[in-house]
Amino acid sequence: MAGIFIALGCVVNLAVGGVVGAALFSLGLTAILSFGFNLFTGKAGDFP
Repeated sequence: MAGIFIALGCVVNLAVGGVVGAALFSLGLTAILSFGFNLFTGKAGDFP
């Protein structure tokens, strides 16, 4: 599931580009963090 969020973020980033694309890509990473999906980017902000 996390890979789908990353793929959608990449597609949006390539389609829109610029600052808006980067912001929307970061929303995908935030979704991975908030849903707790198993992906490195989802665990990078998870400190014990």
